Amino acid sequence: MSAMIHIEKPTPKATMAEAGSARKLKTMLLFPPEWVPTAPYLALPSLTAVLRQHGHEVVQKDVNIEMYDLFFSDTFLIWVKTKIAGQLHSLEMKEKSGWLTDQEAGQKACLESKAHVDLFDLIERAEKAKRIMRSETFYEADQLEWALNTFRELMQYISAAYYPASLVFYPMESNLGYRPGVSK
Repeated sequence: MSAMIHIEKPTPKATMAEAGSARKLKTMLLFPPEWVPTAPYLALPSLTAVLRQHGHEVVQKDVNIEMYDLFFSDTFLIWVKTKIAGQLHSLEMKEKSGWLTDQEAGQKACLESKAHVDLFDLIERAEKAKRIMRSETFYEADQLEWALNTFRELMQYISAAYYPASLVFYPMESNLGYRPGVSK
């Protein structure tokens, strides 16, 4: 004897479209740091447009660009110069009273190479590079290359304060090479 069991699917009270139109969202979409500022990530603007088209309130925030704006600002670069000077002074005092480890000697050499940088010139070039990136001049290859090289110089300067770490645009510019046992 066989019996047939019939299971009915309950009917939803509202379709997804009706539910979406009834409940409006307040959303903040964040784009995190560590992305190349010359190649914007387009998923967030696309998602923002779709959500707004459906009546949702959306705030889009590019923390990546804000990070670079902070790093390349006169206030931060002056702070970095102060940090470099303080670290260099500490290492010089330690060296006078004894000896430095190999890492400390490397850090001291790095700090010494940045200690006499003309910070006002660097700040002026940082501002010019940011203007290039935000204007039609961005499309002139020589100007773009100059701006990117200026940003690289700025990142090397900032990195000295965080030795042995380095701030770079691209992973392939990083000094963190492949190490066996890390990536399996």
